[in-house]
Amino acid sequence: MNEREQELRIQRLEAAVNEIYRLLEMPSPLSHSSALTDAGHTASANPMGASDEVIEWVRAGKKIRAIKQHREDTGVGLAEAKEFVDRLDRQV
Repeated sequence: MNEREQELRIQRLEAAVNEIYRLLEMPSPLSHSSALTDAGHTASANPMGASDEVIEWVRAGKKIRAIKQHREDTGVGLAEAKEFVDRLDRQV
């Protein structure tokens, strides 16, 4: 596994952990982390632990593409991804 693949895997795992904490209605310890993502942004800059790509798609008004990207990033189902993107859309 190369460095880029490792970074992407970490980002997906962090997004999954954030989603678990969200479902449990608990604050995620990762949401206040100072660890850098592969894009060089802090995790706290990403609402709800969303990847930079998902945030960009939501801001561009491309919610279907954002849902697809979130599913690719985290492996969650369609309904969960749609709910996540809908909540994210209200925050960004």
